Amino acid sequence: MFSDLLKEFISPITAVFLTISLGCIVGRIKVLGFSLGLSGVLLISLIAGVLFEIFPDHFGSNEQFVDLLKLFSNIGTALFVSSLGIMSGRTFSGWKKSYFKSILIGSLVVAADYLILVLIKTIYKGFDNGLLLGTFCGSLTSTPGLASALERSDGAMAGLGYGASYPFGVLFVVFFVQYMAERKTQHEDKPVIEQRKKSDPLYLFTVISFSVIIGYLIGNIEFPGLNISLGNTGGILLSSIFIGAITKNKISIADESNLSVLKNLGLVFFFSGSGIISGLHLSGNVTVLLFVYGAIFSIFPVVFGYLISILVTKDKNKSLQLVCGIMTSTPAIGAFLERQSSDDLSSYSLSYIGALVSIIFFMKL
Repeated sequence: MFSDLLKEFISPITAVFLTISLGCIVGRIKVLGFSLGLSGVLLISLIAGVLFEIFPDHFGSNEQFVDLLKLFSNIGTALFVSSLGIMSGRTFSGWKKSYFKSILIGSLVVAADYLILVLIKTIYKGFDNGLLLGTFCGSLTSTPGLASALERSDGAMAGLGYGASYPFGVLFVVFFVQYMAERKTQHEDKPVIEQRKKSDPLYLFTVISFSVIIGYLIGNIEFPGLNISLGNTGGILLSSIFIGAITKNKISIADESNLSVLKNLGLVFFFSGSGIISGLHLSGNVTVLLFVYGAIFSIFPVVFGYLISILVTKDKNKSLQLVCGIMTSTPAIGAFLERQSSDDLSSYSLSYIGALVSIIFFMKL
């Protein structure tokens, strides 16, 4: 009787908002001065997804339930990435040498991580190629990479590897960034009355909407001869950075505050929808060795990428942004912004693009 009642109560909408509310409560809990913040939503969502496996007919195997969760996740991604890109685009003022370095670091660290995959394939020749490619993409939290891997391997095995390695990949880089980032300093805010006079939410919503629409178009354009595309997330990030740069003089202080709210709203939607889905995909067929490989593919680019970034930039915050971009991690940059206020997110944006192109390229080899 209880299970029937639970099945009727838990819908995609209640599941999303229940995990958001519980996750925010957990995120506020401090242990030794450390708290998860909004990342608590991701942790609770992963746990919820695993628990929902108890009722596979209603949740895990229910395509409508999963599809609606994907819708929440996609809307959250669009809101978060477009808001983030616009905020980042406002700081661009012509091309700088550091921009090229950010792209190069993102590309080279992913290339080094892929060499580990090649080494594993050489040593363990019996390991399924699709499973390994999926594990690699999940460890770097790259859905566009998975889409490319599916084109050249067993879809079921690639999806299994992705689902097994994705949770660790997300959580590890989030915890790393939260631990390493310095806490933000409090700045005096401008009077609320003055901000309200300058606010133009309709203009802001129009800018975000166009960023998403154009981003989807850009994300589906394939590079000639390579059969490679940036994917929806990469496309939205690129378009919103450009639009943010050309509209920076028309976005007020109050609009920045609204962007921050939309960014966080998108982040919790993304955390909840994608977290539950990732939890649902974890199954008893996953081996310990798969988790080990996933951990290697996640830990190496984070640690190696951070060390290389520190050597190149000599700046801790920029280095953490570069790590978030290398891992193509929306949650990680969200965790970074919770800890450290930053107007310039170009390091994240450009290393993200460099890493994303490299991942897709290697999945095509």
